[in-house]
Amino acid sequence: IYTLSLHDALPILVIGAIQRLPYKLAISGQYDQVAKFARDIGGLSRIITLSQLDMAKDDKTGQINLNAIANTYKARPAEELAAEQAKAASAADKGDQK
Repeated sequence: IYTLSLHDALPILVIGAIQRLPYKLAISGQYDQVAKFARDIGGLSRIITLSQLDMAKDDKTGQINLNAIANTYKARPAEELAAEQAKAASAADKGDQK
């Protein structure tokens, strides 16, 4: 059986209308268990990507240790986008008045 540890939620990154929520994680297990975990991530209904993969074999236990960043994504709230667009429009109007 593999071991999964979530270490930290990292700062949310805003990419236009989308937020990327990254989490540091570590997985330890046999090679086939770690590979199955990575494959299973791809089968989830929510989009989750793994990045900054660092994989090494522990010579003492024979287990694979995988450290990675798991990224999930969500849409920003409509109110937040509307406020941002209104602020940008107001700034543009002020620039046109000069």
